[in-house]
Amino acid sequence: MFNTIGHLVQNKHEFISGYKFNLCFENSIGLGYTTEKIIDAYFAHTIPIYWGNPEVAKDFNPKSFVNVHDFKDFKEALDFIRYLDTHNNAYLDMLHAHPLNTYEGKPRFYKDLSFSKILNFLQNAIECPHLYHEHTSFNHTGTSLKHALLSKLTQIKAKFSRAQGTR
Repeated sequence: MFNTIGHLVQNKHEFISGYKFNLCFENSIGLGYTTEKIIDAYFAHTIPIYWGNPEVAKDFNPKSFVNVHDFKDFKEALDFIRYLDTHNNAYLDMLHAHPLNTYEGKPRFYKDLSFSKILNFLQNAIECPHLYHEHTSFNHTGTSLKHALLSKLTQIKAKFSRAQGTR
């Protein structure tokens, strides 16, 4: 994998696990747009320093990462990171905090998870691709794929609705 350090890194997990902190800056800011960057840091057992989705703390425990959005500027965020680096107990508390927000011992998103919500999410992603890709245009093949997926989602929704009505 290539990155900004100038040479090939064979194993990202192994590479970042050698550090106390990991910069997890998204390529853009978008509500709900959280990529693998923060998860990679957790898997490597480092503290994520996150910038991107302003609502990232809805899914991830704010006590388990440094959310740059929580500070008035980068200097204040850096001061907090220096504090963690020099105060071992505070660092270890953050490092060992559960990464996900939990509800009754399960990740919080389980509480609100339902088949219909998943279908609505997928349908919205297909019908509104401009949410994250404003300049993307579908060619003829993409349009056909979009219609095929929407058709299949409509069929699944209808089956789900009928199944719910028979209970």
